Amino acid sequence: MSIRIIDNFLSDEEYSTLKENMKSLRWEYSHNVTGEHGHTTKCEDKYDWQMVHYFYLHPFNISDQYNIVNSIIQKINPIVLYRAKMNLNPVTSEHIEHGFHTDSYPVEHAKKFKTAVYYINTNNGYTKFDNGEEVKSQANRLVIFPGDMLHTGSTCTDQKNRLVLNLMYLEGDPIA
Repeated sequence: MSIRIIDNFLSDEEYSTLKENMKSLRWEYSHNVTGEHGHTTKCEDKYDWQMVHYFYLHPFNISDQYNIVNSIIQKINPIVLYRAKMNLNPVTSEHIEHGFHTDSYPVEHAKKFKTAVYYINTNNGYTKFDNGEEVKSQANRLVIFPGDMLHTGSTCTDQKNRLVLNLMYLEGDPIA
């Protein structure tokens, strides 16, 4: 499996509930986007930041707001959820890519995982893969790919921000 894209991943009602509940999230400042694990940042330092909200980091549910993303996690149906993290990248005047990376460290462990990106809002940002494929940020879209596949996100230029939920997990049988 390489890249799998699922549009309208949640029902309209589930998506509306998720989007409404997003308003109550408490955000934390993250001083880098691609992490500190040997990945090279592509952008200028002034753009290498984002706001994050960690829902879950194995083995701990670290947010009292975990229920906000529960419908997505249940539908993916992982054997083991490793991480659930919301990323907020602010608008920029031109697209900024942060640098190719994997979400699992060390990279040798990444082969065991799947990564999923769920797009909360529609904007002109994107996720780009090192094979050249690009997935546009479209609300209620889920993209699933191997955990060891290098990818980078971008900022958007047409909305206030780009919001994505990033999941790392061991794959189970997805619910159709």
